[in-house]
Amino acid sequence: MTSGSYHRQLRRTARKATTLIAFTIAGAIVFACKEPPPVVSAPTTVPTTMPTAKPKAATAPVTRPATSATQPVAPRTFVDLVRRTYPDCPATQPLDTPVDRKDAARIVLHDPIYLDRFQHLWVTRSDADATEIMLARSGDESEHFVRERPEYVHWRYEPGVGKKPGRSTAVLVFPIPDRHEIELVEAGRRSKLSLKGTGYQWNNAYSWNKNIVVGNATGASIFARTSSGWTESASPDLIDGATPHAATQVPMDVDGLLAYIPAEGGRAGSRKVARFVDGKWAVLQDAAHWPGNFLHLIPLADGSVLQIIIGDEGKAGLAITELGTAKVDKRRVLELLEQLDSPDHEKREAAFRQLSTYGNGLWPILEAQMDNQPPGVREKMAELLKNKTDPTLGEMSLVDSELKLAARAPDGGVLLYTKGGVSVTNVDGDQTLAAPAWISVKPGQPIQLLLGQVWSDLTPNQKRFYSVGNEWIVSDDVLGPREMIGTFEWAAILRKSDVKYNEFIGIDRRGRWFFREPTAGNAARPTDTLILDPTLPPVSPRLPVWEFSVAGGSIGCDDRGWPAYKDKGENVWIIGEGGFQLLDRKKNRYVSDPVELAAMPQPFVFKLATQPSTRPTTNESVPPILVLADGTRIFGGQTELRRVSSEGAIEWPLPPQAQGSVKPRMVADADGRLFLFNELGRLLRIRPTPGAAEAFKLEATFSHKIPNVEPARLWLDPAGRIVFAHDGNQLAICFPGGLVPPAIADKMPASQQDDPEE
Repeated sequence: MTSGSYHRQLRRTARKATTLIAFTIAGAIVFACKEPPPVVSAPTTVPTTMPTAKPKAATAPVTRPATSATQPVAPRTFVDLVRRTYPDCPATQPLDTPVDRKDAARIVLHDPIYLDRFQHLWVTRSDADATEIMLARSGDESEHFVRERPEYVHWRYEPGVGKKPGRSTAVLVFPIPDRHEIELVEAGRRSKLSLKGTGYQWNNAYSWNKNIVVGNATGASIFARTSSGWTESASPDLIDGATPHAATQVPMDVDGLLAYIPAEGGRAGSRKVARFVDGKWAVLQDAAHWPGNFLHLIPLADGSVLQIIIGDEGKAGLAITELGTAKVDKRRVLELLEQLDSPDHEKREAAFRQLSTYGNGLWPILEAQMDNQPPGVREKMAELLKNKTDPTLGEMSLVDSELKLAARAPDGGVLLYTKGGVSVTNVDGDQTLAAPAWISVKPGQPIQLLLGQVWSDLTPNQKRFYSVGNEWIVSDDVLGPREMIGTFEWAAILRKSDVKYNEFIGIDRRGRWFFREPTAGNAARPTDTLILDPTLPPVSPRLPVWEFSVAGGSIGCDDRGWPAYKDKGENVWIIGEGGFQLLDRKKNRYVSDPVELAAMPQPFVFKLATQPSTRPTTNESVPPILVLADGTRIFGGQTELRRVSSEGAIEWPLPPQAQGSVKPRMVADADGRLFLFNELGRLLRIRPTPGAAEAFKLEATFSHKIPNVEPARLWLDPAGRIVFAHDGNQLAICFPGGLVPPAIADKMPASQQDDPEE
């Protein structure tokens, strides 16, 4: 595979991964809440207790710039907000098809941003609608503007009455400063509630059925809605609040919740574990089975719990204990046992891993079925039964007892690291040693060993890890956030200029990625947020350029304006909108002679917006540098621009930094923007400004890959690309919309895939 093919494959893989991540996150949310999340498209059935959102038509961006007179008083959509922040942004609607993340619009917003657990976006602005008005329509939208930033957003389903359909609606949680209270704001009411605890960890709160679950300084609380307001059920204290300790963890088991303080960061965990079931809290009193000081608790599919226990010397040990009567779907277990005998290795592996998510409840079934299974299956069953006396992390046994916590995820997952590694016994009984080892634990999923040289070369020191669906990304202050591509490469997610935004916030329902600067200690939460939005074109001027050269051949164009080249075999290829095509010489002509190229007229011109004239139409003694479809002529180009139309003439002095010394050449794109080449290695983007004090505005200066020689020809091709033909065998194909179409990007070599803004 060539380098270009390899990188194209990586780009395709990244596009698929982005889609997979979106679905995986939705799946993780379903597990966390035991209810379906809100969706952007209308569901065929109304989900219970979770929000839905009406479908929104995705249309191609309208690139006509809006004037200040047409802008709304206050933004009501994300695109409104982007246009308010970036007035030159061409889009008024999201793109029909999202682009690759590397081409996503780079947006920095100064308004406080909050992403809730269901990937809804909340933007805090003083000009937002009143909260009650906004909440009345919250179930129909995924972007919300509020006057105060919520600490948590809970979604509840409100059943229909009579012919009135049911709807999903949000509940906003606002702690009341300097008071031991919170306010819960809904579409129809506000409730104030005195708190029973302190130090509530709203950043780790989640919705469970109809309740809100949140850890506090010494335990956890469940907030439940009643007809008259909200109530709080607080767990018993699990630890002395004066003792420094980690944040409370509240994982879900098959019937309820567990609450404990983990042994983390060199600090002891709680000896007590509380359980919430049947509407009340109770402390698990059996010290033999619940010794406390857990690094992590992993509820299993049958109702038992895999415990990672930190001993007195800091060593990690494993144990499995029951919570009550085991709950096992015997039919499902028998199906998995049958799958263990599949000739397909991947199916055997998947079944073995799924069986590893069961604990005590699985063992009697395995023992009863042992004599009924083929020898190969019995061997695999025997591996699973070893957990009775020597528990494992799925397929993995710890080589030593050094186990470090690298990260906790908002969904309750953890990333673990052991320098000594793990011994892995796969479904076929093969044993391998992985050292060091990175272990991913996600709720409801088989425990996973993270493979690849990129993980082996990594240590937890000075790194931050963030969960993205089933994957993890790594970040630090020097390289910023990175994701794994293949098994041998960490790929940067942000540009070098954006590395300071290296704290990953999340991904919203539109597939936008959110980042901010990390906060140290108790520093105030930063408000600036970097957003990568693949549903919008670049909001800042951007001009990707494809440098195309032909060894032993020539370049030029055909008589329709398509850039073209002749190869060594005398074949002529046009570079069309979707790639390369042989020129039909019976129908079209190839032009490569520099003199003939220079004499060719512009094949595509557009009407330029005009404004009332202050001078009469004049006769010019020199030819125009551009003639538009409506007859408007543009003159000058070195020190000034003169626009002459049927309405008159107007002159605009070029700013000093835009003046040039070479023969001016100009094209106009379909959006009415002018592109002026009047200095080697530079292309200017200029926009007419009807009604403004000055006739034109210099929007951008591009120098990245702009030819440093005078071109034989500069023109706009049928695809709207700006093309330089120069040096006899070279083309510079520019994309004035700021994006390279995927069909063309796949034809470009990897070396051409750089970022013009870096």
